[in-house]
Amino acid sequence: MPDQIQDKGAALCVTTAYFFEKLEEVGIRTHYQGLVEEDEVKRLSGLKKPQSGMEIKLLRVLKPNIRENTYDYSIYREEKDNFLIPLEIIYRNSLPEGSSVFKRLKEG
Repeated sequence: MPDQIQDKGAALCVTTAYFFEKLEEVGIRTHYQGLVEEDEVKRLSGLKKPQSGMEIKLLRVLKPNIRENTYDYSIYREEKDNFLIPLEIIYRNSLPEGSSVFKRLKEG
């Protein structure tokens, strides 16, 4: 998002909360607790106005090893609890020519 957008932090925080809550609706557990408004942690539906503070559970981030130029995800089978599987979601309104996504798609 362009830096000159007014209340950009709140916009990003509310957008992120929306996706966390959607993941939870379909049964995917997350470390998201809610957004902070007036010293209370609330879900989106309980907010009076957009907020720029989010509360999350503190978890370990496990990094898979790289073996033979490939990620080895076996570490996730060995661990039992209190860890986060990193997931990056990139949201775009368009994919212009020259976008890096086309290179990654071509490479499989």
